[in-house]
Amino acid sequence: ENIKRVNRSEDNIKDLVNYAHGNGLSASTELITGLPGETYHSFIETCWMVIRLGFDSIYADSLYLLKGSDLYTDEERKKYKIKTMFGLVSKGISKIGNEYCFETEEYLVESSSMNLEDFWKLYKFRIYISMIYIAGYFKELIMHFYNYNIFLIDIYEELVSNAEKYPNFNGSLNEIVKYSKKTKLYSSIRQLRKKIIDLLESGQGLEDFDLVYHVYHIIGSMMARKNKSAFVNEFKNAAYKLFHEKNKPDDEFIYITDELVQITYHIMISPMEETEELINRESYYDYVKWVEENYSKKLSEYKCTEIKSFSLAIRNFNEHKYLTE
Repeated sequence: ENIKRVNRSEDNIKDLVNYAHGNGLSASTELITGLPGETYHSFIETCWMVIRLGFDSIYADSLYLLKGSDLYTDEERKKYKIKTMFGLVSKGISKIGNEYCFETEEYLVESSSMNLEDFWKLYKFRIYISMIYIAGYFKELIMHFYNYNIFLIDIYEELVSNAEKYPNFNGSLNEIVKYSKKTKLYSSIRQLRKKIIDLLESGQGLEDFDLVYHVYHIIGSMMARKNKSAFVNEFKNAAYKLFHEKNKPDDEFIYITDELVQITYHIMISPMEETEELINRESYYDYVKWVEENYSKKLSEYKCTEIKSFSLAIRNFNEHKYLTE
């Protein structure tokens, strides 16, 4: 409401997601952090709502102000106590004659509902969401744990509060935040411009300014065959810790989780590595029905008397093959 956009009801969104799935399409969305009136916790609730509604892919980005938009005006800035910082648009630089030209973004970093500390907390969380859900890599694990009252935010809090226990997630997230605090955002365009020109004229590159590059580099590194098991196992182990705090030992829960971990390995595909177009799996659990019914019950309730076969298929295999050739 604060940015004067149409808010669709959950029922309407669910109908659109079901329509996409019913026609063999994935449902994707992009979320913006830092909207006026939003808090760290309200954004987390929004993420969880989107996952529950069945979206297959989520990309989250920080709010930046565009000229001509309502929030760009002095009136709105004063109304919501908006403070901003400036960053370079990815590859947004050129040189005409002897003059450098820049394309910049003005990020909202403080408002009446969010201080600077909250901005960086949201920044870190939205990178985490992109890592695990930009292509729904961890979707099945997330919904499996949810059915045992283990929630996404609790897994995240367990991960980030124990850096030594979960070094891969923390190393990646902290690297992004460190680079962004150091080189991504500046208090004025003049300060940003001076820093970039100094680097260019000293013969240095601008890789550190390109947040998009860093995010996709970390996601790509996570998906590499040599690394993905470490990330998935950290996510699993964080959920295990939470499960054991709330529940009695459950061998079936462990067995199903291990199956889903193996499936997640297959779902996570690096665009730079060759893979099979179709991977066949077998299980005593009806995964297809579980997915079709939107993970509404524990997978243990879909146990069969005979082994069920199912396949994992790459939708855009030809494009993937082209990238690896």
